[in-house]
Amino acid sequence: MSEHAWFQLNIKEDGLYIILYPSENGGQSLSPFEINLYLAKISAGYIDKSALNQALEFLSETTEVKLGEAVIPPVDESLTVKISNDKMKAVVRVYAASNGGRQLNKNDFLAKLLESGVKFGIIEQTIDEWLKDRKYCVDLFVAEGVAAEESRDAFIEYKFRTKIEFGAVQDERGNVDFNKLDLINHVSKGDVLAVLTPAYEGEYGTNVLGQGIPSERPIFKRLDCGGHAELSEDECVVTSAVDGHVELTMGKIVVHNVYSIRGDVGVATGDIDYNGSVKISGDVLSGYSVKATGDIMVSGVVEAAFLTAGGQIMLSNGIHGETRGVIRAEGDVTAQFIQSGVVYSGGNVTCRSILHSMVSAKGSITVDARNGFVKGGELKAGGFISVRDVGSANTGANTLLELESDDNGVLEYQELEKQLVEMRAEQRKILQVVKIRAASIPPNQMELLKSRLSALGAEISEMLERFEQLRADMETDDSRKIIVNGTVYEGAKITIANVSYYVNRAASKCQFLKEGMEIKNYPLV
Repeated sequence: MSEHAWFQLNIKEDGLYIILYPSENGGQSLSPFEINLYLAKISAGYIDKSALNQALEFLSETTEVKLGEAVIPPVDESLTVKISNDKMKAVVRVYAASNGGRQLNKNDFLAKLLESGVKFGIIEQTIDEWLKDRKYCVDLFVAEGVAAEESRDAFIEYKFRTKIEFGAVQDERGNVDFNKLDLINHVSKGDVLAVLTPAYEGEYGTNVLGQGIPSERPIFKRLDCGGHAELSEDECVVTSAVDGHVELTMGKIVVHNVYSIRGDVGVATGDIDYNGSVKISGDVLSGYSVKATGDIMVSGVVEAAFLTAGGQIMLSNGIHGETRGVIRAEGDVTAQFIQSGVVYSGGNVTCRSILHSMVSAKGSITVDARNGFVKGGELKAGGFISVRDVGSANTGANTLLELESDDNGVLEYQELEKQLVEMRAEQRKILQVVKIRAASIPPNQMELLKSRLSALGAEISEMLERFEQLRADMETDDSRKIIVNGTVYEGAKITIANVSYYVNRAASKCQFLKEGMEIKNYPLV
């Protein structure tokens, strides 16, 4: 183990002496500057520095050197305190007492530290260990401050693309589909859109002087949202309140349930597949598709394109389908015109003219404007059809107006009829058993049979009421009719529930109804 060099004053009658103890095993040597500084501090008087320096230069064994003639009082054990520039550490250097001098105790040690300003982080264990094994002229690490806790900047994790770049979608084989551009951040109701990890300001630290050390101030952030985006109570999570798409605008998270396209659906947009409603200010160009779980609204013209909506489709103009364009809506379809297109509606279809198109609606079809007309193609509805002019003297043969049969009503009617036959047969059988074997049937079984008869009677009565209602509806359904407010020309075909009627002579302001297995033409009242 290495031993550091140290010194000790020895006061004699003839003057002041110093005992020099050399270092061992690589320990630190003594510094003339340090000894001279110590001697000046204790007011040792004139010192023979040449003798001291010579002894230090060749010190290899314990050596005593006379420093001067002055006889001074005994010198107590002492220490110096050194505080680091950042005030986070304190070290002491202890000097041995002279002969007759007093040694330090722990209270002396602590008092000296306090006198030097050291109030915090004192390592008493180090002092205790030194008091048991005193070492001199060596730095002793006796106090350490506590650094300020590291702060953490706030961080926002966005769960969607905050910047959308133009680019076509590539499949697993490397094929590029330029109709699919993936330009929409789709979201569903309840989706988490962003999570904020709040800033954390670290706890103050304390230096050895007992002074507080502030932590570095972190960067604070907050979540900002609008539209259909919702902020949690702790303001740390943003979720979507609707199905739609999300955008980050000027640091604000906004959810829309209507996707607005300023211009045409075409090369710049690719196909649109949206969880919500879509509003298009321009046209939908040939070859492109628009799918929406909500409504679709188009201000321009739909060319040979494909529109599919979970709600309504509203066309401010109409469709030029070129025999390839297809429109499908779960709800109503409204347009100015339908030309060479295919339209399917789960509700009603309303427009001003239909030319060489196939139009099908579960509800009604209305083509009724001052100059409205239907020429060529097929119109099929589950409710009624109301038109102005149908066909023309030259093209009427290719125009079909059809009211499709109410398959659900027919199926229910047939099922009720079957059940009624079976239940009446069971009713007759029970009545026969009760009548013939009444005397031999135990009372408890008789009660069960009577209870079953009562239940059968109630069920048959209820089913008969529904059965008669369905039959009446099928025989006298005035709502299922085709109304012509203008003229229907020769060659048009009228079909109601699989019964057809060919118009052999032009007729004006009339209506077609099915009576039995015939279709009758009546004037409009």
